[in-house]
Amino acid sequence: MKCPEFPAGRYAGLLAVLVVAALALGCGSGSGHKRSPPVGPNITGRWNGEYFRTDRSSRTALTATIRQDGDAIWINTSKAEGRARSFTGTMDEDGEMSLTDAYDGQHWTSEYGPATTNRVVIGDYVERPSMEDPDPASYVLSLQR
Repeated sequence: MKCPEFPAGRYAGLLAVLVVAALALGCGSGSGHKRSPPVGPNITGRWNGEYFRTDRSSRTALTATIRQDGDAIWINTSKAEGRARSFTGTMDEDGEMSLTDAYDGQHWTSEYGPATTNRVVIGDYVERPSMEDPDPASYVLSLQR
């Protein structure tokens, strides 16, 4: 039994229209993920600042970009290596932040005060507080604009 031939030329125009329509529906007109309004202060944008340890005098100047989608926060800094280069986490309506450093998985918080539209300061203890050292040194990322 011989299969009937498909007259490709006859339906090529219709096939092209269907493919274009399917692509248009699938891609939409810029209808990708829409960002949610920021929870807390709007801190999205470019920042200047520094990274330091509270028990040392040296400081590293840097820039940072913060992206915010609802309560989700992403911070990327210009720091060349090590900790304080990239963070992900959340911020509540009061500006209190809870972030994870991509370098070592350490938990950073806004222990130096809540974020505002022109100030973000986050920190992480170098060593956990203990009976012997209830207020240990901290790593700090201080940003302003």
